[in-house]
Amino acid sequence: MSKITEYVIILGAAQLAKDDAQHIIADAGGYTLLKGPGAEADFGTANFAYLSKEEAADCLLSHLFTDYTSMTPEDRITLVAPMIERDAEILYRVRRDALGYFYCKDQTAIERGVALTRYSDALNMAMAGSVEGTAEQLALVTPDDQDEADFIVVMAARLSAYLLKFPR
Repeated sequence: MSKITEYVIILGAAQLAKDDAQHIIADAGGYTLLKGPGAEADFGTANFAYLSKEEAADCLLSHLFTDYTSMTPEDRITLVAPMIERDAEILYRVRRDALGYFYCKDQTAIERGVALTRYSDALNMAMAGSVEGTAEQLALVTPDDQDEADFIVVMAARLSAYLLKFPR
């Protein structure tokens, strides 16, 4: 018997068991959101992530699952506020972790500034509030060494995992 989880989001084609298919909440843009599939469910080669009830509610705010065309600007702003706050938190962590990473290196203030300049486009996207833009710009950074390449991999993995849970 598989353990019951709150929600699962799947990216890509997944062959769902009959029991899991009946729990589909939303299905659009290559993403499927399910309520209550087993933790040991087999989603094949599809990427998936488990979500809490709150995360699933924010996930449903994606334009893939919600039609905003008939809403007023005020209604849209109010509705997506929880998602924007969630985005702001991960983008704050990206900026904090970049500063922390370079702070720990044996560099002068000038060397640290030069290193951070390579990340300026990614950090600007983070300041602008774009998770996907931050991920795209981070992928364009050329690291100075393997340690920095490893840092980029860690940051990219965090952003990718986040974007899987909250599709754009």
